[in-house]
Amino acid sequence: MDDNSRPLKRIKLDNPEHDILGDPSLQRRASDICESGSAGNGFLSGKVFMAWAPSPSSTKLQAIMETQEASDYGAQNSQKFYIIFTGACTQFFKDLTLQPRDEISLSLKGAHVEKTDKILGSCTLQMRLVYSEGVILMVRKSASGLDAGKIIDTWKLSEGHWFVSPDPPEPEPSTEVSEELTKKETKRRAKVQREKAKSTSADNDKYIKLGESRTIDQDLIKKSPAGRVASPGQPSEMNASASRVLKPGLQTPTHKYQPLREVSLGQEVNLIGLLVNASSPTRTRTGDWCINVKLVDPSSAAKAGTTSPEAFSVNCFTKRHASWLPQSTIGNALMLRHVQIHTAQRHLKGTAYHGRFQWAIYTPNGKQLHHAEPDAQDVSSWTPFFDPCPSEIDYCVGLFEWWHGMENKEGRHVQQIDPSQAVSSYEGAGGVRRLHRLVKDAGPDVPPNGYFDCTVEVIHGHQNDNDVYSLFVTDYTKNGLISPTQLDWCPDGLGEYILKLEMWDAAAKIGPTMEPGTYYSITNARMRVSRGGYVEGKVVLPKIVRLNEEDADRIPKLNDLLERKKIWNSQHGAALEIEDRLIEEAIENQFFNCVVEVLHIIDNGYGPPAIFVTDYTEHPYLSRFEGEWCRGLERRVVRISLWDCHTTIAKSIAPGFYLSLKKLRLNLNARGDCFEGELRGHERLLHQLNPKKPSNDLQRLIQRKECFLRRLDVKGSQKTPLKSAFGASTPQTDQQAPEVSGEQQSPSCREELQQSNGLNHEILVTESCQKDESTEREDMAAVLQQYTSLQAMMNHESCPDKFLVRARIVDFYPFSLKDCSQQWCSRCKNQIPSKFKACIDCADTEHEYVMIRYQTFLMLEDDEGTTVVVSAYDKSHLFDGLERANFSDNNEAYESFCARLRPLLGNLVEVHENGRVGIEILPQTKVHELEIVSWEGPDGQIAFGLFCRRDSYNGNDV
Repeated sequence: MDDNSRPLKRIKLDNPEHDILGDPSLQRRASDICESGSAGNGFLSGKVFMAWAPSPSSTKLQAIMETQEASDYGAQNSQKFYIIFTGACTQFFKDLTLQPRDEISLSLKGAHVEKTDKILGSCTLQMRLVYSEGVILMVRKSASGLDAGKIIDTWKLSEGHWFVSPDPPEPEPSTEVSEELTKKETKRRAKVQREKAKSTSADNDKYIKLGESRTIDQDLIKKSPAGRVASPGQPSEMNASASRVLKPGLQTPTHKYQPLREVSLGQEVNLIGLLVNASSPTRTRTGDWCINVKLVDPSSAAKAGTTSPEAFSVNCFTKRHASWLPQSTIGNALMLRHVQIHTAQRHLKGTAYHGRFQWAIYTPNGKQLHHAEPDAQDVSSWTPFFDPCPSEIDYCVGLFEWWHGMENKEGRHVQQIDPSQAVSSYEGAGGVRRLHRLVKDAGPDVPPNGYFDCTVEVIHGHQNDNDVYSLFVTDYTKNGLISPTQLDWCPDGLGEYILKLEMWDAAAKIGPTMEPGTYYSITNARMRVSRGGYVEGKVVLPKIVRLNEEDADRIPKLNDLLERKKIWNSQHGAALEIEDRLIEEAIENQFFNCVVEVLHIIDNGYGPPAIFVTDYTEHPYLSRFEGEWCRGLERRVVRISLWDCHTTIAKSIAPGFYLSLKKLRLNLNARGDCFEGELRGHERLLHQLNPKKPSNDLQRLIQRKECFLRRLDVKGSQKTPLKSAFGASTPQTDQQAPEVSGEQQSPSCREELQQSNGLNHEILVTESCQKDESTEREDMAAVLQQYTSLQAMMNHESCPDKFLVRARIVDFYPFSLKDCSQQWCSRCKNQIPSKFKACIDCADTEHEYVMIRYQTFLMLEDDEGTTVVVSAYDKSHLFDGLERANFSDNNEAYESFCARLRPLLGNLVEVHENGRVGIEILPQTKVHELEIVSWEGPDGQIAFGLFCRRDSYNGNDV
């Protein structure tokens, strides 16, 4: 490894401007400077690659500097660029003696970045660093072996002349023709010039230091002349700053404002500062709105020991409106009251809590006070806004004057910053801050080290074998560094706009939940170059927040993304607007959006999965389906085939789900007798809705459903009830099943479950293997108006029969749900022991006769306290749509099975798990409407099975 690639040792110097050359935290990367176009603060460390000695008449000294930068994988990359000394540095060329292989540290004070049209000569960066006012340079190691540790400070060299006796003023040019100088006079004057140069060189050597800085002798300063002699026609030097000196902090008759750098841990303070950075409003996990603002005032610069201020960070929270947060243009003055001070990562931070803090903004443009938009104001008695008093406004004006002086001194332009890009105009102690960027503006070399925040839409994702999840996103901006995506799932024309994000560690667990077509705010992503040489993104931390399209008006970054998407759609022929319609309004071969309820699912592995949905409106070209699940819904049910990415989504859907469907299109089926729909492509067009937080469209669907069920009840009440008391009208969806806390089951209860397992296991499974025509009889589809108690069901004489009961599950068996997956032999109809993979009796060496069935036994209890054991057998509609698999080999199938049973079992699984270690938990399950069937077994005993669950199943009811 080269010496210059090792970390710099901290060299203690007594001049703050020289001290930075020994501070590794202030070392900068040349590529970052070239990318940003601004030198900023800090220093560069490297070698002199080439150097050219200036001619006597030259006004420019040139060299090529080489630095080493670490890549993402730890490799060292070499960067070469020109450094040029000119202007005020010209008179010190004798001291700026640079040789190839000199190891130097070069301060960025006074440096100006000049971009070049192309890479020059041996350079690798398209830039020159030009020093025209002065330079501070340390020779860490000289190729000649001399002057190691020498510091050259031409700023001090220039200042060294002010206390020396001034040169006499040059005489004004004479209009008379001078007589020709004699040779003797010429020699005399040349000797005087040599003596003068020798004297000046001796003075300069005082300020070329070896190892440590020296201070100017104060006695010498006192003996020096009080002023300089100005040349005729030149003005005397004056103080350039005419602005007032602003003392940090403010005391008003009612409030005291602390300087930003004088706050203490645990205080509640009031703050005033200039806004130099602000994040976009985001939602926290608790649903609050949050924004981070960064402020500076004169105390920020004073504590840092430099004119470059370090910003103070404050997190602001509100529960009601995003507009109640202090969102403003960078460069305005922000006043905050009641801010709590705490520590985060060993730094003091501020937190402004909802219901406590208040704020106001004062802008230099028009001197206007800003609160929130008028239409977002709340009519409640308390708001976070206040009107500043005159002394507070006067202090804000002083802040603008102070910052204006900073701009003039360091070339900042706070007011000219584009707030939409959220680029801060300062550098904190840790260097350049991470910013929210568009994909087009991000890159591996963009400060800081390629890190950025972004707002994106998910296009596609897939799991890799190495636990890394690949996510493909876009914000509809094009980055020339990224190779276009050319895969089957990529929409036409979008390949150049897609960024691949590799998600690692905690972020990789979130990746599979990020569905195509959804929007996210991603914090702390990083652009990098992959091992294959491609530019891609990387995300490690789980700082990922899903954004709702409905909140776009409150989230500017999301709103901007949607606007860019709309423009992209218009340019690529995509439909700008697809209408929301009812099924009764559907037109053949025309796309529309709708909200529906899932009634039935078919996913048998033969062809694409299909869902049967309704919005309770009638269309003349819809088919008539048979089954209890669609009773009375003639020409109101649509069959929708699911293709591409939607095939996997089908596994997570169950009857009773409410869905929002996008870009649905109905066409005649292959027989040409009715309309059917389909969802294709890799954009997710199907989204589950939460009935507990219904949208307007979902509310209207639920109202139509209630009206339909009431009409159905009227028709049903006109029929003569059958003797068997079973069935009832479908309950209204807004009726919530009461949550019942059961008591710990008695041993007799568990014994009954185990006995029922041994007694009915073979009977029930044998019956479930058969077609079971008894459960399909027409009289079983009749609907009556009352529920059946469990006692009445057990006493009922008719068999087979069907009953509708209201009960809750108080226990289940097997106690481990993994044992509910059973292997059976289709040849001998016997169960295969779990220790075998196939039937030994049938010599099934090829596993030809192995089939998987699901079965569990549930103990039901109704309001009367009656209990009965029923079998949830393989043909039960409870297991419709689930893949049959051995749970010991297929964990995904096991998770799907558990998810299907979880609404029924409540916390019973946890009760069993904790019971094994002696911890008792109170069981909690809900009452459900269950359809129970009965039949007579070979031994004459009546068995009961769970045919289906009748109440809505939406995944959120447990």
